Amino acid sequence: MSAAQLVSQYLDAYTSGNVDAAASLVSEDFSFHGPITESVGRDALRRTVAHVVSGARGCRILRQCQDGDDVCSLYEFHVETKTGPTSVLVSEWNTVRRGQVASSLMVFDTGPFRSTTRKGGDSLDPVCGMTVDPATAAAHRRHRDHDYHFCSKGCAELFDAAPDRYITPTARA
Repeated sequence: MSAAQLVSQYLDAYTSGNVDAAASLVSEDFSFHGPITESVGRDALRRTVAHVVSGARGCRILRQCQDGDDVCSLYEFHVETKTGPTSVLVSEWNTVRRGQVASSLMVFDTGPFRSTTRKGGDSLDPVCGMTVDPATAAAHRRHRDHDYHFCSKGCAELFDAAPDRYITPTARA
């Protein structure tokens, strides 16, 4: 299988929210760099994919270029947000080593995941910017006399590791 075919399978699994399939296609030391988070390891990828599972609806690859083991993909990521279904334009650079995806550098506009207005008592997840209902949040943390609510346990774990990285005046509940 070519590097481009492997990356296409990975993208299909990732954007469909298939955690096990996405993890099976990456190396143990897989590195991910995106606009919301950076991580290393297959388990970290599992947490990242778990973060998008509920809203992931697949993708449509618009263009893909391969140069040896490097693959650059431009695709529409179909996702359900709090404001409804949308497509996010994503550019992703992957490197393949020994038949597995070894790294990902992803660029996209996080705007569709952020709400400009909060309904009722909703707050913003300080890690990813998604609107979160505190009553149904996947996790909650209290830090420096402020409450923070998270859309997923993965976002809460990232916050736990470096809270000051994610705290901004707009992230405070």
